[in-house]
Amino acid sequence: MKPEEFSNIIKPEIQNVIFSNIGMQPASFALKYSEIKNFPVRAVAEQIDCLQRAAKKLPGFSGKRLVYHKESLEQASGEAAAKYKATLAKGSRILDMTGGMGIDSVCFSKNFDYVHYCELNKLKADIFRYNINELCISNIIVNNTDSTTYLQQFEKNYFDFLYIDPSRRSEGKRSTDLAFLEPNIITLHDTLLEYSPNIIIKLSPAFDFSEAKRHFPELNSFIVVSVNGECKETLLIVSRDSKELVKQAVVISSAGINKFRGNANIQPVLTYSGVMDYIYLPDCSIIKSELAGVTAETFNLCRFNNYPFIFTSSTTNTNYPGRVYKITGNKLNSKKELKQKLKEQGISRINIIAKGTGKKPEYYYKQFGLKEGGSYYLIITTDSNKKTLLLLGEFVTKPQS
Repeated sequence: MKPEEFSNIIKPEIQNVIFSNIGMQPASFALKYSEIKNFPVRAVAEQIDCLQRAAKKLPGFSGKRLVYHKESLEQASGEAAAKYKATLAKGSRILDMTGGMGIDSVCFSKNFDYVHYCELNKLKADIFRYNINELCISNIIVNNTDSTTYLQQFEKNYFDFLYIDPSRRSEGKRSTDLAFLEPNIITLHDTLLEYSPNIIIKLSPAFDFSEAKRHFPELNSFIVVSVNGECKETLLIVSRDSKELVKQAVVISSAGINKFRGNANIQPVLTYSGVMDYIYLPDCSIIKSELAGVTAETFNLCRFNNYPFIFTSSTTNTNYPGRVYKITGNKLNSKKELKQKLKEQGISRINIIAKGTGKKPEYYYKQFGLKEGGSYYLIITTDSNKKTLLLLGEFVTKPQS
């Protein structure tokens, strides 16, 4: 979007066109209006596309006459993750150093007297200023300036929290290397802690715990957030008075929020057994936060091989943060036995899950001559002696959504 396009699309008559065509395909809208002179057809079509995307990503804002910057919307936190993030901080003042679309600032505004929003891009800042006016939010101070420069005009410890969602793009490509983030949170680390005792840093879900410990000696919490079974972001909380370092997994779904935490230096010792009636596979946030063992201990699960992300139990628990399968046929030792079992049960399509075998499901579809689909699952893994196990099962709990 260009500044002149923004000036046009906020006009009431253009807003009426946008919202009266909200369900239309953007390409069809552009074709329909292409012959109208002096009409910002490209920008309006883009807004329709953004509003349709925002309805999924930010459902609580549907129906609001907001304007979206396409790039900012793509990079912004989803509403569910932003609302959770806001529970991590409260106080008098917080500085959002990398404002962007501003969904995080909007959520923080409910827990702080004042939110200071900084965005270097003037158009993005202007759009956010327009949006908070539409949302009737009065405690966010919008600044079109560099946040590190802005910070220096205040006295030390002025802010209760600093929030940073650094850009992860490097030469057009996404990067998880801290050295390529903007702003550079490594070089700014000491300075930032002079202005606030607490920093919340949002990073890629691919960011590694060991890297976080290496770069941030004051790291207090390492949090991995998933929404509907997909890892969305990693959060670091850096505090001057950091004590015990904890890892946390936050599993967000339509059923609510499940939180799991563990000491960064302690791993539980689990009981080994043979394969029992149920197989448990942890949510991606549990795996990424290295809390698979902690949650297994919490739910009284056992290991049956050395792969760290698969467990078994004689009972089912639908509150488990992940997937649970009931095994309906195990000890299938060959392709022939598998084929016979599938034939007996009238199964023509199956979903393959491979864990700890070193091979992807595609390999087994080809090897066994199977087609993907249906309601049954073939879990391929190994036993404690690294012998291949073929476990036929059904969902007990589907991925939460």
